[in-house]
Amino acid sequence: MIRSSAYQTIKMLRLVRLVSAFFLGSLFCQAALAPVDGNDVGVENKIGNSIEDFEVVNSNGSTVKLSQVANGKALMLIPVYYECPSICGVMVQEVLGYVEKSRFVPGKDYSLAFFSFDKTEDYKLAAEKREAFLAEVEKEGKAVEFLTASQEVISGLMNQLGFKFVRRGKDFDHPPAVYILSKDLKISSVFKTVMLDVESVDLALVNASEGGLGNFFDRVFLVCSSFDPLKGKYTLSVLKVVRLVGLITVVLLGGLLFVLWKSERLRF
Repeated sequence: MIRSSAYQTIKMLRLVRLVSAFFLGSLFCQAALAPVDGNDVGVENKIGNSIEDFEVVNSNGSTVKLSQVANGKALMLIPVYYECPSICGVMVQEVLGYVEKSRFVPGKDYSLAFFSFDKTEDYKLAAEKREAFLAEVEKEGKAVEFLTASQEVISGLMNQLGFKFVRRGKDFDHPPAVYILSKDLKISSVFKTVMLDVESVDLALVNASEGGLGNFFDRVFLVCSSFDPLKGKYTLSVLKVVRLVGLITVVLLGGLLFVLWKSERLRF
């Protein structure tokens, strides 16, 4: 009984922390999306672009390629800085929530990595953040990476991702963004929101995996839907549904005509 009560208390504290972080992060998010000192802070549309295989530093202090981080799977990449007092905490909690609810497991079905765009943060801090993240994930086979890099790599990678941010004192003005990359580091989709829709992120990973994830129904839905990056959701497209139904109808009619033609030939 005591253990059950303690568990409920912990769950309530996590909920309070998430809600508080969300409202605080929303305020910072609005500021981050506004122009600062003549520079836009936001996310440019770079979907379809390939990312260079940059060298980054993992939480063990080893220099690795981004392709090694992806490890032959779709890669979910989240730009943050680990000492962020606002929106980054919201993003980490939202990704945690996604990981807990998703049918896919990071490390097993896809690769998951946070990337610090603050050159002053090192692998030791990244290791602490990684340990704290994994402590809250209950799924077996879980894996996540917290990355750091030099200023040259940070500038190159953020530019290729279209992620625009500005330093303000010790902190940064920056937008929320979750990137889904294919195993060959091509930008497949971008979620520009602090609220992740679990089914849509799952579908984005299925799409980026190029057949490595998901089932038949996932692929049919992807054919019949469109991704709205502003809402961060896949929604059914009437035009695509009509086209698919039309194609199926043509195929069925063609098959029926072929069967009738064959049966007529056999009669004579």
